[in-house]
Amino acid sequence: MHSIWIYMNLYTFMMIHSGLLKIYFH
Repeated sequence: MHSIWIYMNLYTFMMIHSGLLKIYFH
């Protein structure tokens, strides 16, 4: 099972999304 891959992808996605939100809602 590659559930760790899904977890890491989700974490990375959230990190990027958080960064974008920080840029937009400066």
